[in-house]
Amino acid sequence: MSCERIQLELVTYHFGVIEDGIRHEVEGHLMGCPDCLRSFLALKRDIEVAESGPRPSPAVLDRLRVSAARELALPEPRSWSWWERPFAFSFAGVVVLLAMGAVSALAREPGSAPHGFVAAPIASSTAR
Repeated sequence: MSCERIQLELVTYHFGVIEDGIRHEVEGHLMGCPDCLRSFLALKRDIEVAESGPRPSPAVLDRLRVSAARELALPEPRSWSWWERPFAFSFAGVVVLLAMGAVSALAREPGSAPHGFVAAPIASSTAR
């Protein structure tokens, strides 16, 4: 299949409304022709990020992420539940406050550095 013919089929290929025989030819050509592959990726990007067109729903984007992760053998992306995010931030805040309190309590005890630190007297060079 020639590059000119491929260019005409890229939109139908992108939307998945292409006949099976032609789809196999397009896929084979895209695997071997970097110029047509760049054209396809540019077209795909233009279609997907167009401001005027309809935006995919969050559910569709989630399904796409999960599908891509499965295809690439990556761990599936996990979305936070409505209660997990505030709980995680609250837990982190409590841990930080407890750590600050522990450091403060340890620093106030008698004999702890720097309050209890006593420097050893410096031996004078005259006393031998």
